[in-house]
Amino acid sequence: TKLLNKLFKEKKLIKINSRPVTYIPREIIFQLLDGKEVKDTYSIDEIKKILKSSIKCDTQSDPFDILIGKEKSLATQIGQAKAAIMYPPNGLYTLILGESGVGKTTFAYTMYKYARKTKNLSEKEFPFVSFNCSDYFNNPQLLLSQLFGHVKGAFTGADDDKIGIVEKADGGVLFLDEVHRLPSDGQEMLFYLMDKGEYHRLGETGKKRKSNVLIIAATTEKPDGILLHTFLRRFPVIITLPPYREKDISERVEIIGELFLSESKNLNKPISIAPEVIKALALYKFKIGNIGELRSEIKLLCAKSYLEFLKSKEKLRVDFKYLDANIKEYFLMNNNISSSARSYLNVFSNDLVLSPEFCNTYLPERFGKDIYEFIDR
Repeated sequence: TKLLNKLFKEKKLIKINSRPVTYIPREIIFQLLDGKEVKDTYSIDEIKKILKSSIKCDTQSDPFDILIGKEKSLATQIGQAKAAIMYPPNGLYTLILGESGVGKTTFAYTMYKYARKTKNLSEKEFPFVSFNCSDYFNNPQLLLSQLFGHVKGAFTGADDDKIGIVEKADGGVLFLDEVHRLPSDGQEMLFYLMDKGEYHRLGETGKKRKSNVLIIAATTEKPDGILLHTFLRRFPVIITLPPYREKDISERVEIIGELFLSESKNLNKPISIAPEVIKALALYKFKIGNIGELRSEIKLLCAKSYLEFLKSKEKLRVDFKYLDANIKEYFLMNNNISSSARSYLNVFSNDLVLSPEFCNTYLPERFGKDIYEFIDR
């Protein structure tokens, strides 16, 4: 309290008349007010008004700014990505490696957004086409048809000519997820396209088509031995994304906060999260799905909490008891925590309250309200 009062008198902090009294760095309010006069003391309602009128989800300066870990665990990878996507004339072919759920698709799309913004191109001029090779893993012929298209009669069921995604992505970026699922002949057709800028549809003879496309591929597997050597060496840039468990504890907590915030927006209600829930999720070693698995766990936690909220009509609170049994057991039994992680997590002694009006930018808007609408019904 003595130190806070000293900083307040030095006009480094502003005071909020709450119980207990709280403080905010003066510089933050100065920035939110865009240089307007800053008072020494504010009420809670005044602070809320400033936040609502001033906070904008402006992520247009640099699309990579929205990625958690941009200055830590992803700093090197972002540097590689920017160099690759902007290399003249059309960028360098890039292979993204990482376990399932580490955010390879999000990272690839952010590369695309960075290039599109920097080059000041429209989506029509510079398209982004995403394709998961594992979707057609059991039917290699159909997979190649999706990629390159086919002509009528190329195979049984090919009743008409069909355009492929290579053609749709012409002039832009083609993102191939789970590229190790691509059969060897498909890899050969692809590296011919990468070398010559030419391809042909299935069943087509003689005619060569052209497509100027930048390929960004991703795989959960080690590329050596699973991709053709001739295909692999077409990727001059290889970026490896770290798993959730290897990220700094502060990054993990930030990701947890962003995921809960997305659920708060889906529900359009504030969510209170017990401190033990944050600590348990931050420490648990998600090995199968990483952030994807964490996202599913948080959505399930919020669904359980929402069901309880509908019954009790009290505040929507995510309690420790709702956690998966394995996560609870790991948290209660695990004493092998570094002193730095323990010190950081000890800060969380009260519920964390997240509200829909907070600005979150990390996550793509593709996780809707379906589960909560189902619970409502």
